[in-house]
Amino acid sequence: MTLRKISLVVTDADVLINLIRINKLDILPRLEGYEFYVPQDVWGEVHRKTQRDRLKKAINKDWLKEIVVDDFTEMQLYAEFKARFGKGESACLAVAKNRGWIVVSDDKAVKRFVEATTGTAWSIVGTEGILRWAVEGGVLGQNEFEVLSKRLKK
Repeated sequence: MTLRKISLVVTDADVLINLIRINKLDILPRLEGYEFYVPQDVWGEVHRKTQRDRLKKAINKDWLKEIVVDDFTEMQLYAEFKARFGKGESACLAVAKNRGWIVVSDDKAVKRFVEATTGTAWSIVGTEGILRWAVEGGVLGQNEFEVLSKRLKK
């Protein structure tokens, strides 16, 4: 019996909002090999009640797991990142850097920062990256991926 490796993913608000906007938040639990987490700090960046309600439902259905940045190392990293990024981004970065998780964000500055720190245990993808995972996992077809990618760019 082989154990399958699970990739742990910490998700920023912009990606969650994009998935809600294209009505694909439900792909998260269908992506085998991934577990998605959202820091409490991200909630402050989700302003629309309908979006907040959909995220709460996703958490209640266990599509997303809510986490708190309360580890000492993560709190130090959070404070360091907060000088440069918003609360949600800083929480995601602190968790990802400390735990070696994947960061999911479409924020260009966050992407540049993570990509510039190569050689570390963390990595980054955006909304399109999640959709690519869905294609690779057979959750989405290539045509649907292309349609959704175009909708994201509008």
